[in-house]
Amino acid sequence: MCIRDRPHTISGSIVLPSTGSPDPTWYSASPLSGSIAAGQSETVTVNFSAVDMAVGSYYADLTITSNDPVNPTLVVDLQMDVWDEIVTDPLIAVTPAAVSGTAVEGASTTATVTVTNNGGAALTWSTPSSFAAWGTVSPASGTIAAGGNTVLTLTLNSAALTAGTYNANMVITSNAVNEPSLTVPVSFTVEAYVEPSDIRFIAEWEPATGILLHVNRACEDLTGFTAKELVGSRAVDLSIWADPEDHDRYVGALKSRRGIERFETRLRKKDGTIRDVVLSASTIEVGGESRLLTAVHDLTNRKRMEEALKESEERYRRITSAITDYIYTVFLEGGDVVRTVHSPACEAVTVRSGIDIRTDPPTCLLYTSPSPRDRTRSRMPSSA
Repeated sequence: MCIRDRPHTISGSIVLPSTGSPDPTWYSASPLSGSIAAGQSETVTVNFSAVDMAVGSYYADLTITSNDPVNPTLVVDLQMDVWDEIVTDPLIAVTPAAVSGTAVEGASTTATVTVTNNGGAALTWSTPSSFAAWGTVSPASGTIAAGGNTVLTLTLNSAALTAGTYNANMVITSNAVNEPSLTVPVSFTVEAYVEPSDIRFIAEWEPATGILLHVNRACEDLTGFTAKELVGSRAVDLSIWADPEDHDRYVGALKSRRGIERFETRLRKKDGTIRDVVLSASTIEVGGESRLLTAVHDLTNRKRMEEALKESEERYRRITSAITDYIYTVFLEGGDVVRTVHSPACEAVTVRSGIDIRTDPPTCLLYTSPSPRDRTRSRMPSSA
């Protein structure tokens, strides 16, 4: 309503509802008229009454007329809903009605359930904090005001489970008049963990203390310690680091950045065996808290093979160096010549050094007789 400098007079009148029924008697307004000074206001109170009214919804218009030259008429929509009874008790509802989750062996997952109070009084509820050996819920109890709700977080942990599907029920008891004991079915599918061929050990740490929070099943194979011995301990206290200086460099690198790639070092197993490994680590957020995730690649077997190959080549070189005949070896990968090894007699026979021929591997075929040359060329790509 636009207020002018002169007094403002209002009066109320009822306009017939759209149904065409007589003037409604289920509401009244007060005051019905008056005068409002410039800069002032007045409240018009509307009272509703459902006495002798049938169940349903009722509509009407409250029309206010005044001497306002801009808005001489204002219409206020009125609605009254009549129920068959007044809900004064708590009513419980849960969504979703059933919960399901999936996790890989040794891992966990979470799901949420919303508990709503659709009643007119406070809802008091509770549920066991552990509804299964593999399932917990938080919070486990509380009070929900009329029209309010609470979100429950279910944690499903497969640490002690093997691959398969597990079922349980989360039972919520309350003072609700509709369902004082409400059951929520929970299904948990655990998938088999497939260990990557070169990743032997994945660990989750608490960055500030260095305490291990979680390790995968390969930890026993790599460290010789059980998961129970590792979780809650620090790697440095278990003397897992074979070279303490590497541990200091590793920690220093992590402090300067949020992750580290390909940090080569050696780890000591529980029985004293040394393993060559490469570490990669990154900082992640879990439930709002900082965690350090470390992947350890076991390089021991690979390094042993590389060392054995070097020793074999050195023995081969020593043998061929004592022979006056020209001996060479061609190394192929997928049919491609990738490397050649030539004895010291190479230059005497071909008038070219072994180094010259190594820079152009197919050249060695020019110095072979047709039969072995053709057999060798048949295994080489056509571009050669």
